[in-house]
Amino acid sequence: SDGRVQIGKNGTLSLSGTPENGADKTWMPVLTYMTEGYDLTGDNAMLNISQQAHVSGDVHATSSSSIRIGSENPGSVSSSVS
Repeated sequence: SDGRVQIGKNGTLSLSGTPENGADKTWMPVLTYMTEGYDLTGDNAMLNISQQAHVSGDVHATSSSSIRIGSENPGSVSSSVS
């Protein structure tokens, strides 16, 4: 996207790689989620980045919000990625 992504009140945006079929906790990377930025514009807005996601853009919050980078249950990169 060439614009900004808006995450409003109680909204959640989750960005991750693609789970590999038939492989537990294995992910294909998403090369880049590119945007001008991410605006968390409402109370309890949440941005989650995990499981082999590569994200680019500024992050701005105008109210009480959360940003989570990583995972409580990390996975591994697919063996088909060289």
